[in-house]
Amino acid sequence: MKKRALVLGLAAILIASPMAANADSHTLAEETDDLAIIWDLLVVRPVAIAAMAAGAILYIPAALLTNAGNNDIKPIDDALLKAPYRFAIERLTSSQ
Repeated sequence: MKKRALVLGLAAILIASPMAANADSHTLAEETDDLAIIWDLLVVRPVAIAAMAAGAILYIPAALLTNAGNNDIKPIDDALLKAPYRFAIERLTSSQ
């Protein structure tokens, strides 16, 4: 496990070092945009999709408990289903 963490750390350093070397250049904004796209593709989107799945799993017991208390289910629907969907999926279609 320590070897895997070391390899991932070294890979991150190797990926980041060319950007640090060009920090004074005028193309930093273009590199940052590329890095933001890669970060979004490799980290943010998978986490957002996992949050959407977790919200779907948590929705069932939350809806049952809310219904048992005769409360409105709309806030749970918005927080656990619609918000993660808008963040993960609708952002994909709106950026194209």
